[in-house]
Amino acid sequence: MRPTRRIVFSFIALAFLQGNVGSALSQYYDQSMANRYLSATALVSFLGAGVLFAWIFVRGRRMLNMRQWGAILLLSVPQMAGILLSPQYSHIRWLSGAGWDTLFLLTLAMPLWLALLAALQIIPVEVPRSIPAAAIAGLSAFFLVVPVTAVRVEQVPSLIAHLLLLLLTVYSWSFARQHLASVTAAPAAACSLLLNAISSLILSFLFERSSANAYLWNALALPMLFKVAVLVATTWLWFWLLKHMTLAAFSMNVLAMWTSAILSSFVFATGFFLWRVDFAIMIAVTSLVVALRASVEEEQPVALGLAQL
Repeated sequence: MRPTRRIVFSFIALAFLQGNVGSALSQYYDQSMANRYLSATALVSFLGAGVLFAWIFVRGRRMLNMRQWGAILLLSVPQMAGILLSPQYSHIRWLSGAGWDTLFLLTLAMPLWLALLAALQIIPVEVPRSIPAAAIAGLSAFFLVVPVTAVRVEQVPSLIAHLLLLLLTVYSWSFARQHLASVTAAPAAACSLLLNAISSLILSFLFERSSANAYLWNALALPMLFKVAVLVATTWLWFWLLKHMTLAAFSMNVLAMWTSAILSSFVFATGFFLWRVDFAIMIAVTSLVVALRASVEEEQPVALGLAQL
C-alpha cells in the first residue's frame, strides 16, 4: 500500500525540521550550552511535554496504559545509551573511539538492520526487496560527499556497541508500533518527551557539575522557545508517521534528513557546481522515491508475472 499525499508531505516536513531547522537551532543553542547540554535538553523536553499534555487535556485524549508506557521507555533506551557512549560522557575509551562519519554511516543503514531483523523473524515486519536496494544507494550518495575514515582495530568494540544499539532501536520501533496502535500521536509524543526530560535530568546530575550562567539562560530564552516548538512538532510527526507508514519506508527517515540538510547546505550555498554533491542529491532523492513507493504486494510472484514459472 503506497503512502498518501498527507503521509509524504509529513515525511518531507519531518526531514526538513530535523535536517534544516533543527540543525540551525543546534548550532546556536546547543553549542552555547555545551557545558550544560543535558540540563538544557531536560528543560526543553519538559516544556515540550507540558505543551503536549496541555493539548491532550484540552482535546480530551486518552492517556497511555502501563504497557504503552513500556513501549515509550524502550524507545528512549537506545537514545540514552547513545549519550553514555559519546566521547563527552563516556569514561570507557574503547566504547567511544569510532568517528562520527562511521557512526552516521551505520545509522544511515537503518533499513538494512530492519531487513536483517525481519529476515531473522525477530520482528513481524515485511520489508520489500527494493528497500535494502534503496538504502544501499543512499549509502553510496553519502560516500560521494563525506570521506569516511578507515576503521582501526581499537574502534571495533565501539562500532559493535553502536550497532547493537541500532538493532535495539529498530526492534523498539516495531514494538512501539504494535503497542501504540490504539493511541494518537500526541499522548505518545508527550510521554516520550517527559521520559526524555527525566532521563536527561538524571544524567545531567551525574555528568554536568558546572553552574549555568543566568545571563546565558536569558540570552537563550528566544532560541529555547523556537527549539521547544520544533521539538514538539518533530516528536508529534515522528509518532504519527510511525503509526501510519510502513516500518520499511519509515526507516529511510535518516537518509531523508541528511538529504534535506545537504540540499540547503550545498545547493543554496554553492549552486549546482560540485558534481559529487549533484550526483549524491540525485541518488538520495531517487532512493527515497523508490522507498516510499515500495510495496510488498507488488513484489509478489503474481505481480511480477512469475506465478507460472
